[in-house]
Amino acid sequence: AITQEALSGEVSFSVLYTPFEKEDKADKIKEANRTFAEKHPDYVQHIFTDPHGIHLLPEKAESHPGQQYLLTLGFRNKEIGKTVEKFVTQKLPVFPGQKRTLSPSTEEEAETFWQNTGKRIMAAMAFIGSSKIKDERGPCARAIEQFHHASLLSHLQRGEEQAQVMAQAMAELATVPYLQRVSQEDDKLLQSLMADAVDILAGRTGERVWTKIQKV
Repeated sequence: AITQEALSGEVSFSVLYTPFEKEDKADKIKEANRTFAEKHPDYVQHIFTDPHGIHLLPEKAESHPGQQYLLTLGFRNKEIGKTVEKFVTQKLPVFPGQKRTLSPSTEEEAETFWQNTGKRIMAAMAFIGSSKIKDERGPCARAIEQFHHASLLSHLQRGEEQAQVMAQAMAELATVPYLQRVSQEDDKLLQSLMADAVDILAGRTGERVWTKIQKV
């Protein structure tokens, strides 16, 4: 197993990569969680292993060609860890308590949430996505994560950053049909999200598939 601290300004989580072939995944996850707790006693407020993703090591790490890994994360803050886990384990990622936290009534509340919680959650999500080569949740899951990120940036009045994240979401959606087989239901969701992304970038408002997902 290979460990690595995820540096994002302030270190709020650490990670462990465990080689994975075709063993029983549930047993391997339990083993990875135990190993993490032994190696990282400072990051045990909340520990989980991504159950739906297969990962590669970061570029700078040495690994055998083709070797795949499970990714385990441990957090210093229990609530942030729980939020990240819920985010990455749902087919349609939804921020727990987002009606309160992701729809703050003032820009000041949004900034406070970002500084205390949001940026740490997004740092963990970005790290998970950076090494994931297979996502078993569904073809639109990663793009939906980016929609959440863009929504938070809009509350922070960070229009340029929001546009960049939405462009990434559109690129993610555009490549999905070329990388995997897509069911009729997922294709309908994909097309709807692509249209939503275009509307958001154009500054248009109104009821759309994305806003319905936010209300779940």
